[in-house]
Order: sequence, then C-alpha cells, then structure tokens
Amino acid sequence: INKMAELFRESTLYKPLFAKLADRIAKYFVAIILILASSAGLYWYLAGAEDWFVIALTVLVVSCPCALSLATPVAYTVAITALRRFGVVVRTGEFVEKVAHINHLTFDKTGTLTQAKLTLENVVTFESMTQTQVLEICGALEKVSRHPLAMAFNDFDTLTVTNAKSQVGLGVSGEIGDVLYRFGSAKFAVGEDIKEPEGEGIWLLLASDRPLAWVNLRDEVRSGSSSLLRWLRRHGYGYSMLTGDSSTEAQRVAELLSIDSFESRATPLQKMNAIQKAQTKSDIVMMVGDGVNDAAAMGVATASIAISPVDTVVQEAAEATLMKADISKLAGLLGYSKKVTRVIRQNIFWAVAYNLLLIPLAVAGYLEPWQAALGMSFSSLFVVLNATRLRAVPQVNL
Repeated sequence: INKMAELFRESTLYKPLFAKLADRIAKYFVAIILILASSAGLYWYLAGAEDWFVIALTVLVVSCPCALSLATPVAYTVAITALRRFGVVVRTGEFVEKVAHINHLTFDKTGTLTQAKLTLENVVTFESMTQTQVLEICGALEKVSRHPLAMAFNDFDTLTVTNAKSQVGLGVSGEIGDVLYRFGSAKFAVGEDIKEPEGEGIWLLLASDRPLAWVNLRDEVRSGSSSLLRWLRRHGYGYSMLTGDSSTEAQRVAELLSIDSFESRATPLQKMNAIQKAQTKSDIVMMVGDGVNDAAAMGVATASIAISPVDTVVQEAAEATLMKADISKLAGLLGYSKKVTRVIRQNIFWAVAYNLLLIPLAVAGYLEPWQAALGMSFSSLFVVLNATRLRAVPQVNL
C-alpha cells in the first residue's frame, strides 16, 4: 500500500513535454513582457500621454503567465487522481502521454487474457508412480514459483524440497530425497520437445533423469477479454498475444478470442524481441501482462501495464498497474488518455491565444488595469475549469 501511495505521489509530480515547453516559454516570456511594458510606458510617456504608467502597469497585469504555466500541470494532476480512483495506479507520469499514441496492444495469456485460476484436469504417468505421488512432487517444486499455475498445487505441499529454483518462463526444479526433479515445459524438463498427450489445456512435464508424468491444467478465458478485443478492433487498434504455453493451448485461446497474431512457447527474451520487432514496423506498442516473464517485454514497449500482479518485480517493470483484474477497463484508459491530451492542448491554445489577443490591446492603451486583472484571473480560471472535465474516467460500454 505504501509503495502504491509513493508511486501516485511521484506520478503527480511528472511534467509532460507540454509542461516542460510551457516552463521554458514562461521563463523567456516574463523577460519579454518586462521589456515590452517598459517600452510601452516609455513610448506613451514620450508621446505625452498622462496615463503612460497605467498603460505599462496594464501590460504587466494582463500578461501574467499563470494560465500558460497552469495549462498542463493542473490537467495532469486531475488525470492521475482520476485514474487512481478508476483503479489504475501510474508509476511514471509519462504513461498517460504515451498511451494516447498507442496503436497496438500485446497481451500475455495466462493471468491476463485468462483467469489464472488453473485447475488440474489430468495426470498421465510413464512409470509406476501414482497420480498422488506426481502431484505431491509438483506441489513441493511449485512452492518457489509465483506463476499463477502454482496455485493449482496448493493442496499438494507435503514433501520437503531443497535447492528449489524457478526459471522464469520455463519451469521449476529442486531436490526431493536426493533426486533432482524438473517440472515445466518439455524442453526444460528433459532438454528436448516431446509429443504432448492429446487434449486441451496446458501440458507440463515432470522429469528426473527421464520423463515421469504429464500434468494437464486448464485455464478459462477471463470475463471481458473477448468484448475488449472486439472494442479494440472497432476502434482501429491492433493486438497480438505472447505466451510461454504450448502451441495447442495458445491456438485454443486464440481461436476463442479471434486473435490472428500470436506466438507460443515464448521465453521472456523472445517476448522482448517480439515487442522490438513490432515497433520496427511503426507499431506503437503497449505490453499488457501480469507475470515476471513479461517484465523484459514491458521494459522495451512504448507503454506497459500490469494486470493485478502478485510480484513487485512486475510492478516495477510496468509503467502502471491495474489494481483489479478487470481487463475491460483498458478501453476506458485508452479513450481517457486521448481526452487528457485534448484538454491539455485546449488549455495551451487558450493561454497562447489570450496573450496574443490582449497584450497588443494593453500596449495600445485600450485596456484599464481592472479589465486586465479580470482577464488574467478569468484566463487562469478557464484552464482550471477545463481541467476539471478530467475528474472522472468514463466506463466504456463494451
């Protein structure tokens, strides 16, 4: 909770490109206005005008750069606060700025597009081992894993394992009774790909010095995944899926969700390479995942968001965290980021137009000081009121 609060504070202090530009302009703007006001006062003094000082003062009052300096920060602070209430905690302030330009989303499968509530479906043994023995060994090995599939073995943790190791995207290994066991993909377990049994779901291999058993797990598609992908299609976004699972399971989920582009048996490095390859094709990619095996891909993607992650490594890698596993909220996030950009541009346009319009009138002596003060106050009030239109993230009807 403290980490989430810290990330929120840091993100509200972020200055996007618009704000940095406005700050640079304001620095020179003040010097220019001081010179302009002095020149206007001198001109009218030499021209014999009695109100030459009032004119100089009016130029100073009307040209206060408050609106220009407030245009972006106030909108961004409102937006970050609204996103937090919406359930999205932003780690880096530039996240919202980036998401507004995204045109392609790459999804992890397990725990992102699926529920990550895996259930045991079947165990196929090669030798005289019982299913209970196989599951107890797997349960002991999975104690060191934070992958969602480890939860399927919570009821089988009676054995003691030593030298247990988890290799991200591959599997787990450890010693039980002086025997080294490996559990994960076939290539990880026995060093080569071997034919899986027939049947849907995720097939994982348990092995020691030889294959011992296949374990079949099943994971259902997350509620909201299908409707989100349909919404992305309608609004012109591209999307793809990267998973470390077998091609059979990846194909099953891809067909259920109508995903044409997917890659199976992808290691963390291959996921990262896939993101980089997509970005060379002019795709502006947001990586959406939930596990440690997505962290590298999140690091190279233009933007990234973690879906209800259980590991702090993923929270650190992702630029934002969706606190509840409601993937449909991504539609609201994408639309809202564009609205934030529009409001910021409107604020800056107003601040610039206001100064371009009223400063010449003040120099020409057509404004009274009270009018200048009223105009300056209204200009600042306008950008603040315009920013309040961002106070809530709309829930998109998928």
